[in-house]
Amino acid sequence: MNEYRQIRPECKEEFEKLHRRIDKRDRMLNEQDDELKAHSVMIAKISEDVAHVTKSMNSLTKALWGLAGSLLVTLLGFVFWYIQSL
Repeated sequence: MNEYRQIRPECKEEFEKLHRRIDKRDRMLNEQDDELKAHSVMIAKISEDVAHVTKSMNSLTKALWGLAGSLLVTLLGFVFWYIQSL
């Protein structure tokens, strides 16, 4: 007795459909994997940009505090000068 039998044509068609679906899903998964890799690279670049902008904002904040302090000291000096000149 033969262990292997011929596959019926209906089953063969269904197997081919299943194989096509599997191949299609494999292609879709590969595309999604490539997109995920591309997004990971973009996220890394964006995080570097955010770190740079944060440092820049920190420097600008310090400069503004320095400017505000200078204005305050100048204003106090003017007030003292004005009081002394009376």
